[in-house]
Amino acid sequence: MATRKVCFPITSRAYYERSQLLIRKLHAHPDLELKLMLGGSILLDKYSRHIADDIAAGGFDIAASLFNVIEGGNHVAMAKTACLTALEFTNELHKAAPDVVVICGDRFEQLAIAMDAAYLNITIAHIEGGDVTGSIDESVRHAITKLAHLHFVTNADAERRVKAMGENPRFV
Repeated sequence: MATRKVCFPITSRAYYERSQLLIRKLHAHPDLELKLMLGGSILLDKYSRHIADDIAAGGFDIAASLFNVIEGGNHVAMAKTACLTALEFTNELHKAAPDVVVICGDRFEQLAIAMDAAYLNITIAHIEGGDVTGSIDESVRHAITKLAHLHFVTNADAERRVKAMGENPRFV
């Protein structure tokens, strides 16, 4: 079997902390080449002081660091950050040509990356699809679910919701 390239974009400290075990397993797998792409608040000292340094010190190769945050902390800044994320990550995903992009959760940056991968015909694996929050995050999560090809849900209710969205049960 040929080595498969897996891209794992990390845009927030919370997603990095929750994903460390998975990232370590992907990194250690002999048939996978892990490409970490950093962006969003994880690169800004204001939000995630030295996290990028900690990732590199953990033995991980950082394929790209993309500065894509518009400051402001409001909905306009979030929308503009999503647009800038789409621009920045499109080039890096095209250049890296991964077989799979792993999208975690429901952040606006992750939606932009999922959109990029979809247009570049890259398989999308989504973690946490089908969860509910009652906020804009839920709509973003469901949009990512519809773009994704592989669905890693966190519970039986989420599994039911993803299947109800019309996703192929074989890939949930």
